[in-house]
Amino acid sequence: MIWSIAALLAWTGIAVASPKESRQAAVTLLVSPTVLSFTYDPSQTSLPAAQSVTVSGGSAVFPFTAVAAVATPSGGGWLSVSPNGGSTPLGLRVSVNPAGLPIGSYTGAVTVAAPSAANGAITVTVALTVRAPAVSLTVSPAALAFVYTVGSTLPANQSLTVSSSGSFLSFTASVRAGATPSAATGGTWLRVTPATSLSFAAFPSTLTASVNPADLYPGLYQGTITITSSAAAVATQIFPVTLTITAGTPVLSTLWPVDLPQGGGATTITLTGSALYSGSVVKANNGVADTILAATLLSPTLMTATIPATLMAAAGTLAVRVSNPAPAGDSNVVNLPVVAPGPKISASGTVSAASMQSGAIAPGQILVFFGSGLGPSTLTVASGGFATTLASTQVLFGATAAPLIYTQARQVAAIVPYSVAGTTTAVTVVFNGTASNAVTMNVAASVPALFTLNGAGTGAVAALNSDGTINGDSNPANRGSIVTLFGTGEGPTIPAGVDGQINAGPTFPLPVLPVAVTIGGQPGTVTYAGGAGGAVAGLLQINVRVPDNVTAGSNVPVTATLGTAPNLFSTPAGTTISVR
Repeated sequence: MIWSIAALLAWTGIAVASPKESRQAAVTLLVSPTVLSFTYDPSQTSLPAAQSVTVSGGSAVFPFTAVAAVATPSGGGWLSVSPNGGSTPLGLRVSVNPAGLPIGSYTGAVTVAAPSAANGAITVTVALTVRAPAVSLTVSPAALAFVYTVGSTLPANQSLTVSSSGSFLSFTASVRAGATPSAATGGTWLRVTPATSLSFAAFPSTLTASVNPADLYPGLYQGTITITSSAAAVATQIFPVTLTITAGTPVLSTLWPVDLPQGGGATTITLTGSALYSGSVVKANNGVADTILAATLLSPTLMTATIPATLMAAAGTLAVRVSNPAPAGDSNVVNLPVVAPGPKISASGTVSAASMQSGAIAPGQILVFFGSGLGPSTLTVASGGFATTLASTQVLFGATAAPLIYTQARQVAAIVPYSVAGTTTAVTVVFNGTASNAVTMNVAASVPALFTLNGAGTGAVAALNSDGTINGDSNPANRGSIVTLFGTGEGPTIPAGVDGQINAGPTFPLPVLPVAVTIGGQPGTVTYAGGAGGAVAGLLQINVRVPDNVTAGSNVPVTATLGTAPNLFSTPAGTTISVR
């Protein structure tokens, strides 16, 4: 008998695999998730957190590679993946670095490839959105304290300054007061006026708070002032108000210097206030604990105290207050910033205060610089004028210092000097004597933009109807009526603009370039275009008649144009007004 090899092996008990069984089973590459999304705005103190991607092959182990690529050409190398490969199963970390990117949307991809897998490669889509910084509504001071001695004159009124970080915001103000020292409501002793207003960094609004302690018993009364603005980053802010009806409670008014350098040595500060005594104790709180400071009484309204170097080791804010022996108690708190050295700016972080877009600049344009170490940790807003130095901050265009509107560690608002000319200029920010890196900015004859209510440079413009009320969806302008728009970046004026000057009239600076406005694509009649009365030079006011033939709506496009063809300079698209 002749046996086949297969039969012989089978007879001997040796198994033989078929050709199909001997081939290795195909493996499949698995990647999860396949879509990632990141968001960022320049005011953030840290980069977006890295996101994880899992690469596996079921139960199979095989090698793969991971490569990151940017699809948006202008985005640069903002996307990365780590590690760049390995063997399944393995986790990847996808990171983005949007520092320096202009506001906008960016796309990229991470390609995971495995030659031995049946499906070869899988692409993870990555989307990055760089948003305009949220508009903040700033109220100063952070708290109000009234002191009244029974039988004396009523406490003087106090002011709250309300400003936004570069755009117009409408807001309301309301109060709540305790009827007794132990109650939070029911009282009528606190009042604030006006109840509604409009605020802008270069055109802040002032609220007046007053108290009437008649018929109230001695004690500490609590109240609040609530500022509400639906368009602000923080829609509702509540500020404490106290009324102390007793003698001897100290009130702390100011501190000098207004900030301290990080890493500095022990520093003596001067405190001004009232009801200060030899037994007054000065305390500084760094957010962890109180430190009692060595202090010297100079008069009932003046003291000195020494801040130890240990409280200046890290950047932050020291809450300073004065305590008198019982039963008087503590004073109000005044914040003393400890600021980090080394200002840093970038061209992409230098934007129009109206459009929040970077690019060329123009004489007299209001700009916002985003960066780090630019000023004190707490916002300081110019008052009583617009000087070229504010809280130890300067912005230099070449060698010329610019008027400043406000300053804080991560952003500074300044007005381009009218003397800036040529095609480019070098810009630096100086804080506490330390200069930032210099950035070169292109100079144009005009870079117009209209301020918007959301502060992002798009949507509803900050406009007043002919009756002085704020234009909006619920309060549109009539066709044929006059509306007032606000902008910046118009360029040189006649007469020549004076840096930091308040437009007091009777003669106001007018743009050298002619101004035209279209509403809903129809030309409006410009009745005035020039400096805004009572505001700083650089804030442009345009009064325009709404065309009779414009189509009514809540989002009617509005555009301002300066110059004559072919040299026209237009405000960015996307701004609207409400018309009925």
